[in-house]
Amino acid sequence: MIKLLKYLKGSAIICAILAPLTMCLEVAMDLLQPTLLSKIIDTGVANGDLNYVLYIGIQMVIAAVVGLIAGSACSYFAAVASMNLGQEVRQGLFDKIQTLSFVELDKLKTSSLITRLTNDITQVQMMMNMALRMMVRAPLTAIGGIIMAYILSPKLSTIFLIAIPIITVSVLFILKKSLPLFTKVQQNIDNVNTVMRESILGVKVIKAFAIENTQKSRFIEANEELTNTSIKSQNMNLILWPMATLIMNLTVVCVLWFGGNMVNTGDLEIGKIVAFINYLLQIMGSV
Repeated sequence: MIKLLKYLKGSAIICAILAPLTMCLEVAMDLLQPTLLSKIIDTGVANGDLNYVLYIGIQMVIAAVVGLIAGSACSYFAAVASMNLGQEVRQGLFDKIQTLSFVELDKLKTSSLITRLTNDITQVQMMMNMALRMMVRAPLTAIGGIIMAYILSPKLSTIFLIAIPIITVSVLFILKKSLPLFTKVQQNIDNVNTVMRESILGVKVIKAFAIENTQKSRFIEANEELTNTSIKSQNMNLILWPMATLIMNLTVVCVLWFGGNMVNTGDLEIGKIVAFINYLLQIMGSV
């Protein structure tokens, strides 16, 4: 993927730089919200100070609007950068194909080359788009959330020492199992394209030798293999979210239990518990 970055040219480079910068601004606004909420609860609501509640509430609205604008800008810049990258890579690949010898073309197969020009480059575009958005947002939110949670309560934040390793190991385990399946999906797409191309281009020969049923069986087999592999890969990923949700909910229960005891002893305010849970959900979601 890093080698493909050389295909970023002109305005795409600027967009590729602006996308993570605007994402940083959006993350900062998201991380600010729970702290402002805790101030409303612990200071405004606790003291019955309506003016303070409105003052902090306005700050929350401003932060939300700024975050919305920054997030929209990031999506736009990421889309422009990824689409331009796809365009340049597709053009470069097409130009490279024109220089291949007949032996190389026979070895690679036309259907495989078509898959590379279409589906594979689409995957590269999606990867670039995700890299400029979620792969910037996730680590920033996780690290920023941990810092903000630690500032709120160093003692309560020790819960992360247990929860984060558990969910991280779970994610890595599922990725290890699912990535080979996604690779096989790409190969199966190539096989389907190969059978389909042969059936369409050789339709006269197929009819002449009356082997329609043979070609139909080949396509059914290739299509079913693609379907089954796709289902397996998606089912593996479907395990991730329920597992992550279970860990998050158990962690929230721990926060409420230990945080509630700290409130009873006067070591922590209720608003900080609310903010802490918000940071917890942001961190777990990012991980």
